[in-house]
Amino acid sequence: MRPSTLIAGVALFAGCSDAPDDERVGLDVARLTPTLACAPIAGATVLGASPEGDLWLAIGAETRVLGVDGSDTTRPWRFDDAAAVQPHSATAASALIDGELWTVEDGQREFVATPTTTGAAAAWCGPPTADHGAFVATAGGLIERSAGLWWQWSPSRRPSFGGTRGLARIDGACTAADDAVWMTNDAGELWRITRDDADVVAGAAVALTEVAVVPGSGAAVLAAGALSIGPPWHDVTFDLGPVAQIASGGGRLWAVAGGATFVRTADGWAAIDGLPATPTKLRPDAVGGAWLEFPDQVCHAALTPAIRVAGLDPYARVTTALAQLRIVPPVGESMVAVERDGAAIGTAPVVDGAATLSNVDLGDGGWHELTVRAGTTSRLLEYDLLQISERTWTADVKPVFDDYCGGTRCHGPSPSGNRVDLSTYDGWRSKASRIRERLLRGEMPPSGPRPDTATIDVVLDWIEGGMRP
Repeated sequence: MRPSTLIAGVALFAGCSDAPDDERVGLDVARLTPTLACAPIAGATVLGASPEGDLWLAIGAETRVLGVDGSDTTRPWRFDDAAAVQPHSATAASALIDGELWTVEDGQREFVATPTTTGAAAAWCGPPTADHGAFVATAGGLIERSAGLWWQWSPSRRPSFGGTRGLARIDGACTAADDAVWMTNDAGELWRITRDDADVVAGAAVALTEVAVVPGSGAAVLAAGALSIGPPWHDVTFDLGPVAQIASGGGRLWAVAGGATFVRTADGWAAIDGLPATPTKLRPDAVGGAWLEFPDQVCHAALTPAIRVAGLDPYARVTTALAQLRIVPPVGESMVAVERDGAAIGTAPVVDGAATLSNVDLGDGGWHELTVRAGTTSRLLEYDLLQISERTWTADVKPVFDDYCGGTRCHGPSPSGNRVDLSTYDGWRSKASRIRERLLRGEMPPSGPRPDTATIDVVLDWIEGGMRP
């Protein structure tokens, strides 16, 4: 998957004939009784939950963090000036404050600089300082952070994506293995954006109220109490009544319909029993459970024993082939085992409730599945190992410049007209975004022999690899 400054082509997904059959959730649906851990929240505002299930609440000038392990910690961190907060762990989060993005670590704030030309930030997914795969929806469009730079995305057949309402997160990340970004605009339309296509795939007729990503199936969308999954789209109906809310996490889709709570797993739909009331908000985590918000309390609903992992985030874009993992298995387990793509790669004993595996081999470039096992419990983590190029300006890019761009009529030293000088490393680095855009559009060079795909890839690899001198 290559970051791009241009989205070309429009695919129309609606109307495909190979859509799955509609789903009906009847009164005789299977039933599950989760393990509940509840805590009162009088006077608190729920800020959000991290992928590993750390729930953040604001209480005046303090922040309370509830863990799925039963921990309950109050810290002197305040977020009363934040329009939105996305926790990343028990101690780290990102926040939107006055249209600007900030990271917060142990209460210490750090400003995240985004291009001023794109306007104020409106929504984001992924840690905004991650060097690959962080997206921010701004007043001026969609930008992505990659290789230390921000790249502008734009649709090819519309003037804009429309005012952004939100970016759907997948266990905190922006994309799963299909590399699709899901964005809703102010009109309630859902954009599906990939490197090759960008199109409104839902909400054109009836505005969407909620979107939840379902890896392997696309997205679940809610409009006027009706739930659909796709594309290609199929409907999900509940005999109990219309759907009020949806959310996804840990490979599971949660829904509240007809006053009852349901979850969709690989085994199909099941109704959740034993809840104190109908939740007002669903906050699933990547571990497989969900925080359920009620007027006076929050409850964590665990459907299966949990395995928590630190050192590798769900759907992470990683650039190093070795990971340092800390794994917290269910209570009572004495050993954990790790597999990559079905092959065993390591084991470690559990000491003081956690197992540590050093230098875990993440394999070659591309998407992989890491399975962590502890007794009869397992957890799957998908990640993308990026192959970062080691190309340099001197050895790889300057020869391309000499062949296609040199001379005073183009971009050589002292170029004519309003052309910029690209004969130096600093020149290329300062104009990298524009160079990339024009290469991808086939506009550079404007005349004469054009570079072939392999030559263009040399330049793109250099840009994505960090633009070494």
